[in-house]
Amino acid sequence: MKKLLSTVAMSLLFAVGITAVLHYSARRFLSRLENVTYDWRYSLKYQGAEDEQFPDYGIHIVDIDERSMEKMGSYWSWDRGYQAKLVDSLSTHFPAAILFDVLFYEREDDKRYSRLAQTLDAAVSGDSVLNKYRDKLNERLAASVDYDKRFARAISKSGRVTLGLSMADESDYRDKASPVAHRMDMDWHNSLHPSSAIDMPDSLLSTIRNKKTIIDGIYPENARAAKHIGHVNAGEASVIRTIPLLYRFAKFPPVYLPMSVRAAADLFATPNEEIVFKPDEYIDIGKPFKIFKDGEEKVSFSYPDFTEAQFRIISADAEGILSHKKGLKRYVSSYVAVFRSAGGGVGLEMRGGKASPKMAAALSAVLLKKGGVDSVGNVDTSGVNKDPIDLKKMAVDEEIEIGGGFAIRRDADFSALPGGDRLEWEAFSEDESIWLSALDIETLSKLTRRDLDLDSSSGVDRKLVTFDFWVKREKGVLASSLPVLRTPALNELLADSADAILESVPKNSRRDFGVPARIPLRGGNRHVVTYFGPKSKPFPYSSFYDVMENNEANLYAMEGNVFIVGSTAPAVFDIKSAPHERLFPGVEVHASLLNSIFTGNYVRRLAEWQDMLVMVAVGLFFALLGFYTKPSIGWILAVASLVAYAFVAFYYFNNSLIWMEMVRPFITMALAFTAVMVYRYMTEEKKRRYLQSTFKQYLSPELIDVMYDKMIDPELGGEKRVCTAYFTDIEGFSTFSEKLMNEGVDGPERLVRLLNEYLSAMTDILTVRRYGTLDKYEGDAIIAFFGAPMEVPNHAEQACHTAIDMQQELGMLREKWRNDNTEKWPDIVHNMRMRIGINTGEIIAGNMGSKLRKNYTMMGDAVNLAARLESAAKGYGVYTMISHHTHALVSDKFETRKLDTITVVGKSEPVTVYELICRKGELTDEEAGLLEIYNKGVDAYYNRDFGKALEFFDKSKELEPNKKINPAKPTPSGRFAEMCRKYIDNPPGVDWDGVNKLTSK
Repeated sequence: MKKLLSTVAMSLLFAVGITAVLHYSARRFLSRLENVTYDWRYSLKYQGAEDEQFPDYGIHIVDIDERSMEKMGSYWSWDRGYQAKLVDSLSTHFPAAILFDVLFYEREDDKRYSRLAQTLDAAVSGDSVLNKYRDKLNERLAASVDYDKRFARAISKSGRVTLGLSMADESDYRDKASPVAHRMDMDWHNSLHPSSAIDMPDSLLSTIRNKKTIIDGIYPENARAAKHIGHVNAGEASVIRTIPLLYRFAKFPPVYLPMSVRAAADLFATPNEEIVFKPDEYIDIGKPFKIFKDGEEKVSFSYPDFTEAQFRIISADAEGILSHKKGLKRYVSSYVAVFRSAGGGVGLEMRGGKASPKMAAALSAVLLKKGGVDSVGNVDTSGVNKDPIDLKKMAVDEEIEIGGGFAIRRDADFSALPGGDRLEWEAFSEDESIWLSALDIETLSKLTRRDLDLDSSSGVDRKLVTFDFWVKREKGVLASSLPVLRTPALNELLADSADAILESVPKNSRRDFGVPARIPLRGGNRHVVTYFGPKSKPFPYSSFYDVMENNEANLYAMEGNVFIVGSTAPAVFDIKSAPHERLFPGVEVHASLLNSIFTGNYVRRLAEWQDMLVMVAVGLFFALLGFYTKPSIGWILAVASLVAYAFVAFYYFNNSLIWMEMVRPFITMALAFTAVMVYRYMTEEKKRRYLQSTFKQYLSPELIDVMYDKMIDPELGGEKRVCTAYFTDIEGFSTFSEKLMNEGVDGPERLVRLLNEYLSAMTDILTVRRYGTLDKYEGDAIIAFFGAPMEVPNHAEQACHTAIDMQQELGMLREKWRNDNTEKWPDIVHNMRMRIGINTGEIIAGNMGSKLRKNYTMMGDAVNLAARLESAAKGYGVYTMISHHTHALVSDKFETRKLDTITVVGKSEPVTVYELICRKGELTDEEAGLLEIYNKGVDAYYNRDFGKALEFFDKSKELEPNKKINPAKPTPSGRFAEMCRKYIDNPPGVDWDGVNKLTSK
């Protein structure tokens, strides 16, 4: 435990030290490297995503593209009338917001008029007739150049426009005494749209490091006409990864939000005083959906054009919406709008066309919840059928008169198909017609006469009644056609009936729905931009020209969506670099930020303290890895761990948008592991090398490692412990060594080569495979033991496994020598056998010798007995003999047979000896048959029934396996048979204990 604690403490010291060094040094360089890995993650995330189907986020980009400039000339030559026409065109589609990622630095009409006046002067010069009309022409010309005013009027009339502005410094202009000097004081700020900026206390203002002295890119008429203004600064980085959200206007209190955040706060109807700023943490712009109730209990909603009728239709389908599973869109309502005609009546507008006030009255009478047309418009209602009808029960081509000169005919039946947006019915008269889908019919049937009212006193001539509203579940989130209505808000909004929800809103107050939108910030109050896909994929593009001319098919069913005007044309100079694309439209940066606010999906980079904690953790792990693994294995594990960390970092980014640092943790890992390895080499590896040099000749590398780990030092002296001693000897070695020595001049060399091959194979089994300790070689003999210097709990079992493995290995060597065509060995080599003696008992093991030369060896009576057993095996005709001490520990693992009870030379204590045959379960049929007869004979022998025992032994003698090897040699059965005959002729006394005394070593 002490060593473990010290190792952990040392590892922690390495980890903390390296983390501290990396935290305070080369930060800019390491940050650049980290950005490279971040870009790599983004590239992998969206690799091949061009063909993917992206969700409908409700954000569309109106592109000042090459097509638009082909139609209308270079963008820089456009007059503001084009933008005015675009705003008017978009506003007819009931947008939630129109954002301009385009800057309008100053009024242009005066310059344009001046150029036209100069042209006029040149044209009339010298012409006395035209000169008479010069002043009148000038007046007419001046009156016609009103593009700036038209643009401002269009912005004001729309009531949905958020304009961008540029926060700048004097250094951004070549001429510091330029005309922008007047844009550097509070008078300029106050002349724009001061309510768009937010005021903060001094304690918060001091935390905003981004200060700009000039407000540019906008002028008062446009700014005052806009609903809000916000900055479009994306910072100065070459690749837009993070952007500063808050810009303070010089030393003054106003703080400007980005155009996208300003528009989102407006769509959430969150007032400035409720916007919460926590430095380096987040900006909170409130919950996304709100219901208001005034003093007269009139209900209104935060989202533009959202009506009580729409809310009731959604609420009525609450169960279906909330239980909607992943798959197709669930359509809840279709587009319905009302408009005031030239005659003052109220008409009906749907996807299939427009209905005049009189047709609207007829349709309302038969389709709305309650009959009657008196509030639909000032029309003649005589003859109008006021009884509701079920159009879905009509047959194809069936026609029904609905009064007032109108009829409805069913043209097709698409009821079995999903979607409900296919046109099936036509309502018509001699003068007009309108087409209706099943969803149109269903939507109208849920409306009342009041829903279609258009208050003449409001000055509004056109009103949206219901959106093309749908819901769809993607990745567990319920989204809708309105960006603000997603899972959290929908869950709360549909938690009760519409009446109950509306009743719960206090008078002169409001109720908020959803989760607060908190935009995360990092150091310097910078926000990490979240990109949702390759350019033009997550946010559909429409050409400026086509939208302006109302020719854009993509605008179908886009009521309630957000439109951002920007450019992908290089000539407009708004091309940026994003992490995943080097040519990326700047307008999509704003779209991405707005979408993050709507969806709640943000790239969240770990806080600095979390990064430090990760570095310490991985540093500690790699330091411990360095301490507890071999260098060769450690490097492999280290590289594998680095790859695993990279995989985890990518996985969390790809699936959860969590930005885990990679560079500094990688460096921490590498330095921690390398530092530990160097430390070990200089200190602890010195000890390992000492152990290896001391024990490598007679211990397996694994045991040396264990000794090293357990801090076992090879000291002079020894210790007493229970071990298993192990002796082997080649049978008849003197005979066949003499045979080889006499074969010629190469005889000694052949003998050494043979012995080396034999000893190498046996020693490998002993030390590498079975964790034995080699004591020494004595000629052909191998002397070894199990259980020291490292304790091996199953030392007796390992010794027996070693004996069986060695006998099997010798059998394979004999076969090899017989078939060796390159070197002919004599028959005596082909039949080489070895004897093994094994005994377990208390021995003394240790390094014995002098200070100059030591040898790890063993001594003791148990050792001597093992040596005697090896030599005694010869007299019994067996090759592996074990004592009863060993037998008691292994009898359940190995097959054995009792050979005798003996006393060896120099000892009086009897020892029961056994032949080790094989492992349990490996007996052959012949061996099993032998043992069955043999063991019966042994039982009879020790029961003094020598005659019966002789019968058994005479039978088993014929089955002895070693008899086949050398019939002249003794066998255990033959030895017992000989003893039986002896005792039959001369029965032993009553004190006979069956012990035989050996007379030689």
